[in-house]
Amino acid sequence: MKKITLTLLLLAVTFLTNAQVDLLLPDNPDAFSSASIPNINKYKTGPNNLFYTGTSSRSVVRMESNTRNRTSSGVTNYFILEFIPISDSEVIAYGNATVANGDNDLIYIDFNNLSNNQIIAPQNSGPDVNIGGTGMVSANGLIYLFLVVRNTTDGFIGRELVSIDPITKTMSVVKDITPGSFGTTPFRLQVQPGSTPGTDRIFFIAETNNASEREVWVSDGTDAGTFKYVDMAGAGNGNVTDLTVIGTDMYFSAFNGDGNGREAWYVDTTAPTPTPVNLGNLNALGNSDPRDYVRFNGKTYFTADDGVNGRELYVTENTAATTMRLNIDPTSTVGSNPTELTVSGNNLFFAARRGAAGRELIRMSATGSIVSYNINQSEAPNFPDGNGDPVSLFDAGDYLYFTADDGATLGYEPYRIDLNTNAMEFLADISANGSSSPKFRTVFDGDVVFTARHDQIDEEAYTVNNIPFNCGSVTNILIDSPGGDWMFMNWNNNGNSFTNHIIDIFPTNQNAFGAPVSSGNNEIINGTESGYAFGLNSNTNYNVYLKSYCTDGTFTRQGPFSITTRNNCPPFNNVSINNITSTTADLSWSNTGLYAAIEILVYNEDAAIFEDSAVSTFGVTTSNNTFTITGLDPNTAYDIYIVGTCATTTPSSFTNFIFGKQQIVTATLSNNTFETSNTAIYPNPVKNSFSVKSSNIDLEKIEIYDVLGKLVNNLKPNGNNIYNISDLKQGLYFVKLNTKSGKTLTRKIIKE
Repeated sequence: MKKITLTLLLLAVTFLTNAQVDLLLPDNPDAFSSASIPNINKYKTGPNNLFYTGTSSRSVVRMESNTRNRTSSGVTNYFILEFIPISDSEVIAYGNATVANGDNDLIYIDFNNLSNNQIIAPQNSGPDVNIGGTGMVSANGLIYLFLVVRNTTDGFIGRELVSIDPITKTMSVVKDITPGSFGTTPFRLQVQPGSTPGTDRIFFIAETNNASEREVWVSDGTDAGTFKYVDMAGAGNGNVTDLTVIGTDMYFSAFNGDGNGREAWYVDTTAPTPTPVNLGNLNALGNSDPRDYVRFNGKTYFTADDGVNGRELYVTENTAATTMRLNIDPTSTVGSNPTELTVSGNNLFFAARRGAAGRELIRMSATGSIVSYNINQSEAPNFPDGNGDPVSLFDAGDYLYFTADDGATLGYEPYRIDLNTNAMEFLADISANGSSSPKFRTVFDGDVVFTARHDQIDEEAYTVNNIPFNCGSVTNILIDSPGGDWMFMNWNNNGNSFTNHIIDIFPTNQNAFGAPVSSGNNEIINGTESGYAFGLNSNTNYNVYLKSYCTDGTFTRQGPFSITTRNNCPPFNNVSINNITSTTADLSWSNTGLYAAIEILVYNEDAAIFEDSAVSTFGVTTSNNTFTITGLDPNTAYDIYIVGTCATTTPSSFTNFIFGKQQIVTATLSNNTFETSNTAIYPNPVKNSFSVKSSNIDLEKIEIYDVLGKLVNNLKPNGNNIYNISDLKQGLYFVKLNTKSGKTLTRKIIKE
C-alpha cells in the first residue's frame, strides 16, 4: 500500500461577512424565550415547505415557503419521534398520538385538513406500534422504516422492516426475518434508486440469530425480494458496520473470518453475484475500523487506523492495490484523525490535526492540494495544540457551513466558506456568554436553517442567507460620536452600485437577531455614503450593523460596531408643521427654556443630515416655541429637523436632541396634482402595512413601483384605510396615489 505526504497552505483569516443571520421565528414577543419558541430538533423539507418538531410539545409544524406561515399538527400531545413529508401538506410520522395509548403509533397528518389526521394501524392488529426504528426512507412510492410490531402470526413482538402506503394509509410487514420475540434489529437503511420506476432497492444491516450475526441485507419491498445480500463470515459473524451505498458501489467495514480484523470492503451491486472485494489489510496488528466513506473526484475516501501511525485519510479506486494512505499530518505519530468528511463544490472538506496549527478545517481540491483554515489563531503558533475543532460540516451549494472555536472570546460559533472565493466568513456571535454550538440542518427558501444555544441552554432555530453577494462591499466605516438619542455614520462605496443601505441597531445583549431597536435612515440610496438613526436611549450601549443592498436583492452586512449614547437632552414635545404654502411652513413645539441653542435644518428630500448641505439653517431664540420656515420652493419635498443643544458636564461638552425627520411638500398651483400639505403615508418605514392620511380626496387606486419603475402592487381603496404590503421584499418603493378626478401624488416609502 502506498503512502502519500501532502503539502499544506495555512490560511489565517479575517472576517468580513455578507451573512444575514436571523431567528427562524422572529415574530415571537420574546425572541429568546424557550416557552414561546419550541426547541426545534428535527427538520425535513417537502417540495417547498419546511416541517419541524420541538422538544417541548414535539408536535409536527409546517412552515410555508415565502410567507413563513405556520400550522401545527393539531394535537398538542403528539410526541413525534420521527417523520417524513410525502407532499407539501402531508406527513407520515411515528410517535404517541394519544394520551390513552401508551404505545407509539404510525400517524398520517394532513395540514390542509387536520380532521383527516389518523392513526395508521399495523396490518392485522390494533393501533399498537412500539417504535424502535432508525429513521424513515422513501422507495418505490412507499415509506420504509424499522418498527417493533406486535406480529399476530406468532403472537410475539419483534423489530422488523415495514412499509407504509401513503395513499391507502396502511402498513405491512415486508418480511418477518426473525420470527419470535427477539426480532431482527435491522438498521442503517440505504436506498439505491432504480433506473426505472419501481426498481429501487433498500440495503440495510440486520442482526439475526439472536444478534450473533450482523450482515448486509437487501429488499425490493416484497417478502421474496428481501434476503441476505452478503455473508461475510459464513456461519460466523461479519459484524458489519458503516454500510454506505454510493451510486452502484457499496462500501462497509467487516470481519471476514480470516483473522485479519475489521477492514474496508467494496461490492459492485451491478454484478449478478455480489462479491466482496477487500480494500487492503490496513492494520496488520488488528482492526483498522474504516469509516466515513465519501465519493470525491471519481474516487472513494475514508478514514482508518493502521495501528502504528494512528487514524488517517485513505483513498481507493475499489481495489487493494489502489488504496493509499494520505499523510495529512506527517509530523504526528497518532495520525491527523480526520472527521466530518464532506464534499462541497469541487472540494473535499474535513476536520483534522495538522502540526502547530492544531485541529482545523482542511480543504482538499480536485488536484490533491490542501489548505488549512486557521480558525483558532489565538493559540497558534505560541500554543501548538490550539484547535479550531470544526464540527457540523454542511454543504449548501455555494457555501460550506460549519461550527468552530476561535479559542479566544467567541467559543463555538457558526462559519462558512464561500466556494467561489474559498474565503472564510464568520457568521455571528450568537451567544455573548460563551459557545452557542450551532448545528446546521437543512436549506429552506434559499436560507440555511441551523440550531444554536443563544444562552448556552435553550436551543433555538436560526436562518442565514445562502445567496452569494454580487456587488462588492463598503469600506472605511466610521461612526461619529453619537448624541443622546441618535448616531451618525459614514463610509466609502468604492464605486459599487447599491440600491440602498440600512443601518440596524441592536442592544448589545441581543446581537443581530429579532427586530432592531432602530432601523436608521432606510432611505440611504445609491451613491450616498452616510446615514443616521434616531430613537435610541441615552447613556446606553448598542451594536450597529450596516447593510448594503445590490440590485439583485443580495446584500452584505458589516458589524457589529459598538457605540454608547450620551446623556440625552430633553426631547421636543408636540412637534407639528402647519400652514404649508408654496414657499413657507410653520413649525411649532411645546417645551421652551431647556436648550442652550436651537436650530431648524431644512434638507431636500432624502438628503443625509449633517453629510449633505442643508437648503436652509435657521437659528431660533431658545424662549420661542414657534418658527416660520421661509424661502421654500413651490411643489417641492423637504425634510425638516429641529435640533436642540444642551450643555452637559462642562460648558465645552454638548449633546444634541434631534427631533426625527418631518417630511413636507410645498403647495403648487398645478391642476395635475392634488393638495399635499395634509397628505401623508404612515408609518414610514413600513413593516407590513401602511395608511394614507389625507382629506377631501377621492382615491381611485394606489400603485406601488420598485426602484426600477416596475409596478409591483395595485391596491384598491378600502374602508379601514390599511394597505398590506407584507409580501414585498425589503427596499425602496414609490407609492402613487390616484384620484378619480385624474390627479396624482407620489411618495417614497421604505419596506422593512
